[in-house]
Amino acid sequence: MKTKCLLLLLLLFISLFSIQLQAQTFSKSINNKIVTDSKVTLTDNNTHSLNQNYIIEASKSDSNYFDVILKSDNNQEETFRIHPLSIDLFSAKFKNSFLKLAAKAEGKSIKNTSTFNELQISYLFAQLVTFERTEDERPVVANITLKQDIPVKIMITDSTFEVKTIDEAKLELTFFNGYIEKVELETELYGTKVRFTNTYSIGISSSNGIKNFTKNNILSFYKYKFDKSKLTRDYYGYYLTINFADIIDYDREIDINANDISPEPTKLVLDETQKTTKLYKEQSTKLFEAIVYSDFLGVFDEENPNGIIQTEIAKKFYINTHRYEITPKGRFLGLLFPPIAFSEGYGWFEYVNLSAMLSKIEENNKFLQPSTISTVDYFSPINIMQHQSFSIGLDINLLYLENQNKKINTNFDFGVRFGRSGLQIDESTQEFFNSITTTIELGFQFIPEKRYGLLISEKLMHFQVYNDDNFNVMSLKNGELVSPENLFNKTQFEFFVNTSTTGKLFIRYNLITELADWDNNYSQFQFGYSFYLLKQNGKSK
Repeated sequence: MKTKCLLLLLLLFISLFSIQLQAQTFSKSINNKIVTDSKVTLTDNNTHSLNQNYIIEASKSDSNYFDVILKSDNNQEETFRIHPLSIDLFSAKFKNSFLKLAAKAEGKSIKNTSTFNELQISYLFAQLVTFERTEDERPVVANITLKQDIPVKIMITDSTFEVKTIDEAKLELTFFNGYIEKVELETELYGTKVRFTNTYSIGISSSNGIKNFTKNNILSFYKYKFDKSKLTRDYYGYYLTINFADIIDYDREIDINANDISPEPTKLVLDETQKTTKLYKEQSTKLFEAIVYSDFLGVFDEENPNGIIQTEIAKKFYINTHRYEITPKGRFLGLLFPPIAFSEGYGWFEYVNLSAMLSKIEENNKFLQPSTISTVDYFSPINIMQHQSFSIGLDINLLYLENQNKKINTNFDFGVRFGRSGLQIDESTQEFFNSITTTIELGFQFIPEKRYGLLISEKLMHFQVYNDDNFNVMSLKNGELVSPENLFNKTQFEFFVNTSTTGKLFIRYNLITELADWDNNYSQFQFGYSFYLLKQNGKSK
């Protein structure tokens, strides 16, 4: 029991310690000569020499923003965020924040007309840029450009419309898992500020995704009525539409064996001041993610065979990222499959998820002991499943449903998994036996924002044990042995929290039951932490 508790405490310590270590941070001292003669101008027009020491820290967020913190020796600080990384933007925000910090740290009322040493600011900026460039050298996947003269379709009646071109706009895009997840375009039409957005994600993992831009429209956030060169917001009006292909040029960079042209998860802004930017591939250090779980039921119950430590490694490959709109007529299919009724977009065969699981690293209950009924030794399928020490397989997505407004996505997947379980055949014989599990899964993903989410799934499983000629595989029903039950149901609830750019915390509960008799079941209550296999101390390699 002590060993189990130590293992659990070790996992908790590693998780909490990793939260602090895994984000790489830029940190430099600020020379007090950053202000002319190391002095600032006070509101009474006298000058004051800086007494405190100051440092600058910066870290890069998932959205490629830089979060900058200015600190003093006496624990005062000011923060600001910059994107894009430009000298003019950095200089303006640094000066403003530094004077605010100095006022608090020095205990003086400082005028904002204090003069700075521009060379020192440029030197700081150069160090920050060097940090950004050397943090990870990633290949460019595409160059993206905001187009000029974007045509907007304005409906006048049900059958007539007008086309108006806009030459100034602000475009915000977010990229995630092979999709352009969010699109927001702000512009002005006929003196009215109009905002356009997408209703479902737009695929971008292959060249077909670029070709399919023409099949995607973004709509105005509100309905409008158009009359005599005037737009008026009207509930009974019409949505304005823009074809997505008319908004951006997505010029991919070709490379050897580079068939996936989707960028890393990022957010970007394009406008009149910056119409073009580069998109980068996912960092090599983030290609493979592992999750280490500790099972509370196995820790505190000596007889429970749940693995104390369970490691899962998974990699999802997006193979078809084209999404389609669910039309009003299509929503009637919700009578047959209810999730369709509250979805806005759908896709077919979107991904293949490869995964492997290693469990029961500890020796306790590593091999399943036979059960006995009326002097007959047997092994039940549900117990063999619970004693799996290793499994590997894949899940193929059949149908994916998306609703950004309700913050819920639905997946319907088919899977197959090869497993291995240890059985105690007799007092002197311990053997591992193979099994194949085929699954049909219905999953729901509630993700209000990237920091946390809830995953709920129901999985129907067919479990078959092989090379079982030397022992009895039977199920117990009403106190009697019957033919082995092969159909099972797995209910899973999983809550996760993003603790940093390199890891997540998980709490997961699984209930596995025989489909025909839910009284035959077992459960798992697990705490887990994820990390990238190629990441070392939070530094990219």
